[in-house]
Amino acid sequence: MNSTVATDRPRIPLADADQVAREIICHLDGAYERILVVGSTRRRVETVHDVELLVVPKYVTQTTDLFGGATSTSALEERCSELRDTRVFVADAPGVRKSWGPRLKRFMYHGVQTELYIVLPPAQFGLACVIRTGPADYAHQLVTPRNRTMQTFAGGKRSGLCPPEFQIQHLGIYHGADLIPTPEESDVFRVLGVPTFPPESRR
Repeated sequence: MNSTVATDRPRIPLADADQVAREIICHLDGAYERILVVGSTRRRVETVHDVELLVVPKYVTQTTDLFGGATSTSALEERCSELRDTRVFVADAPGVRKSWGPRLKRFMYHGVQTELYIVLPPAQFGLACVIRTGPADYAHQLVTPRNRTMQTFAGGKRSGLCPPEFQIQHLGIYHGADLIPTPEESDVFRVLGVPTFPPESRR
């Protein structure tokens, strides 16, 4: 589930990806409510192109006036900006499609491309986790209605897994206008009525 322009980037060993993920999580300590390594690293692929993390920001409330007015700021946004400004996170590296928005931050860290996917409402952590863990064919199959087929990247066909009464959009599962809470991956599989596979078995 990766959207970079450089398809010839060297792959790195899984152990190196794990180390990069641990260091980034340390850099972001105190700025998130929840963080998880996703993508091919979570699927335990032997070598990976990049490191992907899914994160829920922490918000800090500050009093702004004598009458109790308050604002909330994202500690994650502030920390990421500091790390970008000090070049710990290199957001303008050559050959990397630039993205530094509220939901996706892409940067190089010690020569490894990293993507930080930020979960903001109405996105649900559980569904975002399934989609961002991938791989792409599995995620596409999950969101395709059961009464339709999808084409895989290898040119094959698969039947969709999403019951037709549900719609999946903005990383949320909807029944009509109602958003169904899926705070955990297990909620996604339960709601959609599909088997639960560990990340390393998803194809």
